[in-house]
Amino acid sequence: MQNSKGPRFPDFLCIGAQKAGTTWLHRVLGQHPDVWLPPIKEIHYFDRLYRRKRQGDAKPSSLDTGRMEAVLRAIQWSLNSQLPMREKIEQISCLSKIGQAQLTDEWYGTIFQMAPEASKCGEMTPEYALLQDDGIQHILSLQPKVKFIFILRDPIERGWSHLRMDDHKGFASHLTLSQRALRNSNYLIYSDYIPTIDCFRRYVSDENFLMLYFDDIIARPEEVLRKSCEFIGLDHEWAGFEKINEPVHVGQAKVMEPDLYAIFCERMAPIYQRLLSLRNPIVESWYRRHYGNTPR
Repeated sequence: MQNSKGPRFPDFLCIGAQKAGTTWLHRVLGQHPDVWLPPIKEIHYFDRLYRRKRQGDAKPSSLDTGRMEAVLRAIQWSLNSQLPMREKIEQISCLSKIGQAQLTDEWYGTIFQMAPEASKCGEMTPEYALLQDDGIQHILSLQPKVKFIFILRDPIERGWSHLRMDDHKGFASHLTLSQRALRNSNYLIYSDYIPTIDCFRRYVSDENFLMLYFDDIIARPEEVLRKSCEFIGLDHEWAGFEKINEPVHVGQAKVMEPDLYAIFCERMAPIYQRLLSLRNPIVESWYRRHYGNTPR
């Protein structure tokens, strides 16, 4: 039964990191009968809202246009799918709400109002990792008990995957990969996890902030799924999960050029130094992979 009591806000949010396994988590959690996720993965509410506030520009951005295009593709998929008619109509109705974004709390709440009352509802938008204090406080004002999931990946590997994604999309195609790595600070910003962790932990208790690691998704996906389900409050022993061991959005294997690797190593060294403060064996293995023994 759907929620008929007015706007509802997510019980959990996966805030990234970008290119760190959020699509895998979206796919597997979405199979659970007690989970409701929007029919499109990334709503991009809070990041779009606060970008507009800071820029003072109400005109649609390329991100707004991209969301509408993604919604249209999803509607077309739904129309052509083998979903039951009722489910198909509900999905298209939800997609229409998402596509007609007004960037207000009321609009955002009507999306999750479509979730069954007994379900745990959530969304996954990696851009939320870059929210500042005001954005995080805004989320908590809507749902004080919301739980956050943040997935970390080796910063250089994440940056390399990010760069390859941009290359596939044709961004700055007149530049070499090394030139793009030097000119685009996003490859660094999205790999710098400590500012995100520190910012969210100022407002969110440890029990509501779960950090996962991409390495574990690859090596121990069942364990990651169990942790995620327990964190959200789901039955992690539900037996209907499928394709847990299958990766998502795997690009064509490509070796990083030595000059590009050198650029990443030099520019990301401070990021790895900050990450060592987590005192995590996976993080320490990242450091050794690129810089040798960890400093004492």
